[in-house]
Amino acid sequence: MKFRALASLIVCAVFGLLALPSGVLAEQPRVTNKRSHVDYPTLSAAAAAALPGDELEIHGDIVEPGPALLGTFSGKIKGGSISQAMPGLCSSGTNCVIDVSRARGPVTFDHVDITVPAGDLGIVSGNNSKPLTLSECEFNGPDTYFGYSGGLVGLRNVGVLGGTFTFDHNKFKGKVGNAIVLSGTPDAVTVSHNEVMNTEFTALILQNFPAKTRALVEENHINGGGNEGAFAGIDLIRAKGVVVKNNEIEDFPGDGSGTQGVGIRLRGAAGAQIIGNHLDEDAIGIQIDPFIFGDVSNGVVLKENEFKSRVMDAVGLQFNAAMNPAALYTTPIDARNNHWGDKGPASTDNSCGCKKGDQATGLKVVNFTPLVASQCNNSAPKPGDIQTCPAK
Repeated sequence: MKFRALASLIVCAVFGLLALPSGVLAEQPRVTNKRSHVDYPTLSAAAAAALPGDELEIHGDIVEPGPALLGTFSGKIKGGSISQAMPGLCSSGTNCVIDVSRARGPVTFDHVDITVPAGDLGIVSGNNSKPLTLSECEFNGPDTYFGYSGGLVGLRNVGVLGGTFTFDHNKFKGKVGNAIVLSGTPDAVTVSHNEVMNTEFTALILQNFPAKTRALVEENHINGGGNEGAFAGIDLIRAKGVVVKNNEIEDFPGDGSGTQGVGIRLRGAAGAQIIGNHLDEDAIGIQIDPFIFGDVSNGVVLKENEFKSRVMDAVGLQFNAAMNPAALYTTPIDARNNHWGDKGPASTDNSCGCKKGDQATGLKVVNFTPLVASQCNNSAPKPGDIQTCPAK
């Protein structure tokens, strides 16, 4: 009797399991709207049905037919991973994985993994883009590079008008063309604790920021991967008043014949503060106004930076006064209290006499090796001079 009862229970249990929806036994990839509790097969479909401020949660690996065009969606997207079956054009006129250019409010990506095919952009937004936050996301790109715009471009925002943009604790894997490109007039920008594994072009580009933008770039780890074509770790182009501190930028060796591997490049970056950065195995540690760019880097302060490199003919600090006449500058450039090792203004053999511990005023030009007396200014610093002493 007991045996029959047990057998009946087993049979009932088996039929009960067969009657359950397949999603119970094996969870299907889906995107859930946490307000309405409705599931959708793709991120595009979920965004199209969402209300402003909704949170969409990705379960599993979502494969979009083409680009995920999020339309006017504003809200939060969390978890899971996104890839695409076929590339397709976004508002930028280039291929992308996710397009948020028409968002009508802030958009946040939290713990989302994005697979970026060669030549694609990861996330793109266009003119008048709304505030955007990327936190603890992972961009996975190819290990090979396909042309100037190839590799992985994690995020491109152009024409930003107002708002706060925050990119923190993200990882960019594969060969990265650009990890983050941000241009326009945001109210505030924070780029912190991101990791760029293998840069093929320039990891971080910030451009055209007015002085009112509060921009902070800190605690990022950027690696050039030893790629000879890698231009720079951080490039500030007419971006005013940006604070760049405590970043580690390494392995930008250049190719020795024109492509200069630069840790931090300033082009018309007036008021920039470059503080406490570690620059290792780069051809040039910090480069200021390599050519006339319309604006010059007035009021720049460099301090507590450390440069170490075994790259042949490496230079810790490069500034070309011949290309940027002193008349364009209203202040000296303050590059005191940095450690240049034997690759920069603190070199014991340079003819300006700015040795470790020396209190001399500093140098006018520091990109020629060896320096000659006509390039030195050991009197009071004038606009267009670089003040490098004391050095550590």
